[in-house]
Amino acid sequence: MTEQEPAPPEAAAAPGADGGSPASQAQRSRTFPGVLANTAPANITTSYLWFALTFWVYLQTRNVIATGV
Repeated sequence: MTEQEPAPPEAAAAPGADGGSPASQAQRSRTFPGVLANTAPANITTSYLWFALTFWVYLQTRNVIATGV
């Protein structure tokens, strides 16, 4: 049997090795556009659905005050 050599000290302190180190600048610069790209369709969809619900209430009741409730 052969003995394994211990890992060099810099390998133990490598960024990301423990999973808890902060993200690099490149990773952070990709995160914001990704969040922005995911948020935009969600906001558009939500706005469309609220408009559809409000318009449906108006068509059912023919009452503008009901759409505000």
